[in-house]
Amino acid sequence: MQYHRIRTENGAGKRIRTGGRPLSNIIEGITKDLKEIPKNLKAKAKGADAKKLVLLNLPYIFVGYFCDKVAWMWRVSEEQMLPPR
Repeated sequence: MQYHRIRTENGAGKRIRTGGRPLSNIIEGITKDLKEIPKNLKAKAKGADAKKLVLLNLPYIFVGYFCDKVAWMWRVSEEQMLPPR
């Protein structure tokens, strides 16, 4: 166990337990996990069929595209309806 000395209000030092692992080990573990993410995604994507993924996501692409166009037409029509200054 690691201990860390802190100062209290009266100036005396007090030892507190900081945990089982130092912070540097925790940070190293996090970076190791973050570096493994692309490898894990590639391994999962190998079994996926590209055609199936495209066909399943195609409706969402169309809805997003058309909603964007409707929002653009809404913005343009509001500008044209304003009186000239």
